[in-house]
Amino acid sequence: MRDFIADAAIYMVGRAVPALIGFLSVAVFVRVMGEHDYGLYSIIFAGINLMSTVAVGWLSQAILRFQSRLDQHAAPFAKTIAAGIVWACVAAVAGTPVLLAVTAIGLNSAVTFMSACLLMAGLTVHTAYTASLQAALRPRAAAAIEITRAVIALPASLLAMRVIHPPFVGGVLGLGIAYAITALLARHQASRSMPSVTADVPDGNVAEAVRGLFWFGWPISMWLGVSLLFPFGERFLIQRFLGPLTTGQYAATYDVVYRSCGFLLLPIVLAVHPRIMKEHALGRQQASQRLWRTGLVLQLLVAATATAVLTAVAPRIVALTGVRVTDATVSLVFPLAAAGCIWQIALMSHKLLEAMQQTRRMLAFLLVALVLDIAIDTTLLPRFGAVAAAYALLATGVLYNVCVGVDGLRSASVGLECDRELHTRA
Repeated sequence: MRDFIADAAIYMVGRAVPALIGFLSVAVFVRVMGEHDYGLYSIIFAGINLMSTVAVGWLSQAILRFQSRLDQHAAPFAKTIAAGIVWACVAAVAGTPVLLAVTAIGLNSAVTFMSACLLMAGLTVHTAYTASLQAALRPRAAAAIEITRAVIALPASLLAMRVIHPPFVGGVLGLGIAYAITALLARHQASRSMPSVTADVPDGNVAEAVRGLFWFGWPISMWLGVSLLFPFGERFLIQRFLGPLTTGQYAATYDVVYRSCGFLLLPIVLAVHPRIMKEHALGRQQASQRLWRTGLVLQLLVAATATAVLTAVAPRIVALTGVRVTDATVSLVFPLAAAGCIWQIALMSHKLLEAMQQTRRMLAFLLVALVLDIAIDTTLLPRFGAVAAAYALLATGVLYNVCVGVDGLRSASVGLECDRELHTRA
């Protein structure tokens, strides 16, 4: 327990600098680009984040699930990770033209395409190797990588925005440069956690190992991708019904509020996730459930406090983004803060299902929530404005948490009962 709290504190520090720079970036980007162009930037970045996550999510989650089980007889995990990253990068970059075609907002220049490809590949490699550091219980290294990425991203983006038109493309290029640099740093750090036995392995065995990780992780990859369809779909629909200006206002407020929630709640997930998986892999299901409950309680306490504080200072939050302070923009803060906390808690709520490899059930629940969210947005956005999207996000998040939490406990109790029967018979 003490180690868990210590790791969570390290992750908190590691998120603090990126969060502060993230807040500053939103305010600076809105002022440099304007609310209209920030809306376009938010759509393209959300799309890249979505496609990269789909491409590499299966690998990062498989790393978190299985790397802690390595021993001297283990499969060549380092070589397997490297091969998996190649597959993921090819898939992510191949999806870039599709993304640019779907958004269809003038993103068809060679500079835009190259910038999007760089960000797509850098984000993909960064994600996989950072997951390896988390699985190796090296929070200091993972936190240092995140801080470095944030420190590089802002000046690189501002420099690119000065020389590239339209400026939101420069923002994409600057982020791509930052992720590419930290991807290389994360790879170097992760290589120190892998056993030396991984050097001499037949390529056929590596390909088979990658396929094994893929078949475990693809539902989680799809889950992560579907989860990112929420912000992408919201912004796409807000732009369609209300225009880029309102999209920029919503996106800037969302980015600041959501980052605040992530800064406060995600470190708990990062610290407890590998421990839950390790306890489950060792057959200690009750210890795994205790960790899960501890993480949930801590998150709920932090979430209640964070939502109250953010709501109390809502006008100042909006002013910090550079967005005009109006009743409409201020009214976004409470539902976005509550929704941001709820969806961060969701990363903990489904951990029992994930540990039992019931990832398809997680995906099914999330798809139901997404369909409901899109239906609410399509129906209510034209009538009530962007605030309808924020409340829809909150409502579907609550629904998802309840469903996966109850189903996870039910599945865990069934599994424990089966184990007791087998032990009795033996």
